Amino acid sequence: MFILFGPLQYLYEDAIKFGHGIAREAAWMLMHPLFAQANKRNYHTEAMVHIVNFVAAWPLATRELLSHNCSVSLNGKDGHNIALDEWVESCVVQPMKNYATGHTSVNMLQRLMANLDVIGVVRKAYHSREAFNIHPTTRHCEQDPFPDQIKAMRFILVNKFLNPDTARQTVEKYGTSGSITVSNLDAYAAGKKKVKDNFNRKLFSLFGVLNLDEDEGRDSD
Repeated sequence: MFILFGPLQYLYEDAIKFGHGIAREAAWMLMHPLFAQANKRNYHTEAMVHIVNFVAAWPLATRELLSHNCSVSLNGKDGHNIALDEWVESCVVQPMKNYATGHTSVNMLQRLMANLDVIGVVRKAYHSREAFNIHPTTRHCEQDPFPDQIKAMRFILVNKFLNPDTARQTVEKYGTSGSITVSNLDAYAAGKKKVKDNFNRKLFSLFGVLNLDEDEGRDSD
């Protein structure tokens, strides 16, 4: 919570906000073992594919292009970027859905789909600021996290997380009774071992290649 998960969350969020590609890739590398240990199969696979691509598989020009364009700035302000998938969903897909679903009749939807002007509407949605669902005013703000922070700090103090009992074998859950599963204890170290043990198999299944240097090293051992 203090050494890994908290800093990792801030690292990823700041990498997106400031468009820092190297920090973003570092966050993906740190999350890969966590996905593996948590048995998040899709995230585990996507993380490995992404890491192999930007480390070795993609051409250098492609890696540099992605690193320097890992997020989008809508207003030109430093530190206010949004992720690429967030931009597509909120600034392209959702406005088009709102526009289309506003016409409730089937005939109107058929006319809309058949009309060549829709092509122009879609193109404008990509570059017209008026087509985006943007709230540049100061009244649009996120919920204050301070009440939840107070609850979390009370839980930490009551359960003596800052002065732990070294003989204790379980970790209490936050907000509910019971303890977390054994697989989540020291998840990062266990995840790194799982990634290492299954790296060759995953590499072959995803890319159709083997790490021959690693195989030769095992044979010699």
